[in-house]
Amino acid sequence: MPSDLIFSLREVDIRFGKKEIFNNLNLNIHRGDLIALVGKNGVGKTTLMKIIFGTQDLDNGELWSYPNLQVSYFSQNFEIIDSNKTVEQELLSVLKNDDEKYKINIYCSNLNLTKEIKIRNLSGGQRRRVGLAKSLIPEADIMLLDEPTNHLDLECIEWLEQH
Repeated sequence: MPSDLIFSLREVDIRFGKKEIFNNLNLNIHRGDLIALVGKNGVGKTTLMKIIFGTQDLDNGELWSYPNLQVSYFSQNFEIIDSNKTVEQELLSVLKNDDEKYKINIYCSNLNLTKEIKIRNLSGGQRRRVGLAKSLIPEADIMLLDEPTNHLDLECIEWLEQH
């Protein structure tokens, strides 16, 4: 029977200067796992997500991931670089092909976004919704959402909880 393990950390250490974030951390993620990271600010939740996403180096230990593992990451510090694009243009950038354009309509509708509006004309919360849609649209083996409900209204949060 094949293993459904898709990501693993063994005896991982992470330090920022003298501050030790992780010491001898072991973690296994299997296909279909739903994991919530809960803890106080500064304990390493975002750092762990960055390790999984591949943007944080290990000080010590081993990292293994399934070949061609697809990881989607929505950062709590999300920013859109080109504010001259429309919402639709921004979301098109994450589609693999034109057959997936229907996803833009689904996410814009459910996140209360008008796809023809320029990013520069959106509020901070609306920009955050665009970023969230960009993270949710592509198919991923692991989806990392770092404080995804910050600046979202109750209706959007309830929709996210259902999906």
